[in-house]
Amino acid sequence: MRKSNLYTLLTSKLLAVVVVAMLSIPQLFAQEGDPAAGKKLFNANCAACHKLNKKAVGPALRGISSKYDREWLYTWIKNSSAMIKSGDAQAIAIWEEYNKSVMTAFPQLSNADIDNIIAYTDYVAPPPAHPGTALSSWNSSSRKRCVERSYPSSFSPSIYSANCNAVLSKQNPSENCNCKWC
Repeated sequence: MRKSNLYTLLTSKLLAVVVVAMLSIPQLFAQEGDPAAGKKLFNANCAACHKLNKKAVGPALRGISSKYDREWLYTWIKNSSAMIKSGDAQAIAIWEEYNKSVMTAFPQLSNADIDNIIAYTDYVAPPPAHPGTALSSWNSSSRKRCVERSYPSSFSPSIYSANCNAVLSKQNPSENCNCKWC
């Protein structure tokens, strides 16, 4: 009978360890946040006082996660006044830098919401697959060069730019296009 009690005890302990491990694994591999959801939250809650790349009523928020600990940010965003009253040095420094303006408290934001906002403020768009393909770079002199090189007059960089040099190399292997998007 003693062996069965020991077996039951060990089995229950092992099961508890496995359950805790399984519950912890998703947190280890969880994404840091969703920039798209963060943008919506930022616009609804932060944009009145903050900009991404310049100071406004409050500091610029681009890359804020590299300046402050995430747990500190959770507390600050949910109740900055309490942090200032508690004597937190970073909180007091921000408060004094911004003329003792108190940041609005956002206790309704969950840590996941704040993670999404931080993901948005940290987000850096990937470079375009073909630099300069924006239609804003399209101008009449570029159109003229391309038309002179046998492109149709309806040439649009958004359609042809990826193959511009490839098409030219078939027409004249020693020539490269000088368009802004190539």
